Amino acid sequence: MELKGNFNLPKKGSVLKTKNNFDNINFEVQTIDKVDFKSLILSIAGWFIVDVDYKATRKMEKLLQQIKNTIKLNSNKHYFNGMLIDVAEIPYTFEEQKTGYVSFEYTLFVNKGIKYNKQELTTLMNEMIDLIYKDYFKESIDFDVYKTRIEFNQNKND
Repeated sequence: MELKGNFNLPKKGSVLKTKNNFDNINFEVQTIDKVDFKSLILSIAGWFIVDVDYKATRKMEKLLQQIKNTIKLNSNKHYFNGMLIDVAEIPYTFEEQKTGYVSFEYTLFVNKGIKYNKQELTTLMNEMIDLIYKDYFKESIDFDVYKTRIEFNQNKND
């Protein structure tokens, strides 16, 4: 039995040159396959120190959801169809220690017929990143976040 199709063709992914010049958090935007363009992946990651009395993991899950809502409300309807997948990677020790490396990943799906245009997508995603940064990371209330482990370790014991 022979399978027909392009199952073994290599994916042609791309990383967009988006804003990542923030002091305290990393942003990255990429696509898995720009030839058969269906989605963009927005990654947000950093070293967190949470300052809450309740569950630290719950704080990160709530932040994941808040950012997801911001993305949904502010996505360009011409490009994006509103479908969104969110994934959080939170260390299992986070609840106890209230510190660690946390990453959020959001997959945004594009409308049918949208062609991959790196400049337009970079502009759209830069606007989204600016909004997310301003709303959640510029002046965070109950957590501190650091871009590197060195900065994190320097501030962890303050």
